[in-house]
Amino acid sequence: MKYLILFFLSLNIFANLDLAPPSFALEDGKKAVFIDMISNDSQFHFKPGYLEVETKFVFKTQETGFALFDLVNELDSISLNGEKVAQKLVNLPGKDVPMRMILSSVEKDLEHTVEIKFKFYPSKQRPELNFDRNKKRLSFYFKFCDGKGVRQLLESYLPSNLQYDQFKLNLKVLFAPEFANQVIIANGDVTKISKFEYDVNFPEFYNPGSFYFQTVHKSQDIDVFNYKGIKFTLLYAKSNKVLNKDVFFVSAIKDKIDKLEQLFGAFPHREMIIYFGENFSGIEHFGATRTSRYSLGHELFHMYFGRAAMPSDGRCAWIDEGLARWADGGSWKKWVSSMFTRKSYIPFDKHEVLNEKFVGLKGQSPYQRQTYNLETLHLDPYEQGRYFFSHIHHLMSDKIFDFLEYFHKKYFKKLYTQELFFEELVDFNEDEETKKVIRRLEERYFK
Repeated sequence: MKYLILFFLSLNIFANLDLAPPSFALEDGKKAVFIDMISNDSQFHFKPGYLEVETKFVFKTQETGFALFDLVNELDSISLNGEKVAQKLVNLPGKDVPMRMILSSVEKDLEHTVEIKFKFYPSKQRPELNFDRNKKRLSFYFKFCDGKGVRQLLESYLPSNLQYDQFKLNLKVLFAPEFANQVIIANGDVTKISKFEYDVNFPEFYNPGSFYFQTVHKSQDIDVFNYKGIKFTLLYAKSNKVLNKDVFFVSAIKDKIDKLEQLFGAFPHREMIIYFGENFSGIEHFGATRTSRYSLGHELFHMYFGRAAMPSDGRCAWIDEGLARWADGGSWKKWVSSMFTRKSYIPFDKHEVLNEKFVGLKGQSPYQRQTYNLETLHLDPYEQGRYFFSHIHHLMSDKIFDFLEYFHKKYFKKLYTQELFFEELVDFNEDEETKKVIRRLEERYFK
């Protein structure tokens, strides 16, 4: 029976709407339905002082109703199947962040086309778009963030969806004549049409947390090197410029890669973009990260869990964050106290067992974007996950590394759910008592 369960759960990975939250009714009786975004053809046109965005995306639904998509920016125009329509922000059940609902009903199982236009302006709240005084140079990057339920994945810049959805994005990039010396760094195929036009085609397995896009002036320092068959592209913010980059950054990268491969197998990505654009924190993309030297190991770990094997929703995001915290060897407070002195990497404590600080993450909403609950921010999923995986390490000893290598290879470029992860964890263990303990932990702390 367990193999049959795993078979159907694996099928769900490729049926995006099977991973979507349930549809729901608003107070006015409208039925809000989630979509499967099939394709997204978008255009960035960088003009002096702002970014003009146009998008056409195609979607289907499994139910007739009012389609939901996500976009932070206010719209200049929107049409559905060639006709102008209205839209509004609606709250998902509970107190999670909102999505946009198209106020015209769509038929299930049919392809529908939405066209949208809007403008993106630089501001103190949105510093990722920046122009110099003379508006002759610009810089722009996807400033993703995955904490505390904020809307800061692809929906910050383009019409998108929740993380259960995987879709192909084709992005045309145009520059006004003033910006003739821009270059593009992205985790997709970049084709230069002219000095003012580029095409960027991203893979169809990407979900809203995968995409990385950045444009900088050609004078920007960009370093490229190869290590163990991996092409690394490095960029640096002004705050991260140092005299000896080889010692401060490149040697750190090589050290982290060596130790990660020793524990979890070959690094999953053949190309890796690293933008040292932070002083302390970081965020992961597929084969790319915006990070600090301090958080480098944490973000490179996410190239195995988070942006190789990918969580399908906020309920299971604690898995990759908990694994990363466990792999870093301790709590955030321990990191801070040792950030300038700790030289060893991944000092696992296999003897740590569950204690009174572990309360689990039971009863999470299927609508939440991230593991953080806006009402219970004191409950740190990174730490709860660390306690859990420290205990699993205690139960499985070093076989946990075999399991993690098996899992990230099997689900590379695929989505997984919390339920699927527990099924695989139980099935991997041959000891019946260990299986029972894991099942009890799942039932008590996570269902």
